[in-house]
Amino acid sequence: MARRIREVPFLVRTAVCIALAFVVIDCFPKFGAPYFRYTGSDPAHHVWNFGWPFVLAIYDSRSGLHIGPFVYAVIPLQGFILMIITFVSAFRRRRRSSSLERAAEATVW
Repeated sequence: MARRIREVPFLVRTAVCIALAFVVIDCFPKFGAPYFRYTGSDPAHHVWNFGWPFVLAIYDSRSGLHIGPFVYAVIPLQGFILMIITFVSAFRRRRRSSSLERAAEATVW
């Protein structure tokens, strides 16, 4: 049975929205001169720069995909943010379910 949107916890919805925003921001393309140097780069040759506000990767039609220097800081930071939201959501759900169980036990007597 499908869950209604109201039944999905706020933090879970927030985590999904933030994850989608991270994907859009990380894959945001801009065509132009390369934002960082790589082997065989030519500032006169336009490439696809992916990421905003920091370019995380460049796709050059001549030499393929190049990972930028910021990817090693941005991607782990984004993962850390999503991990914190997930842990807080799981802790709140566990705490809520245990308090409901205690309330149910109290009403039995």
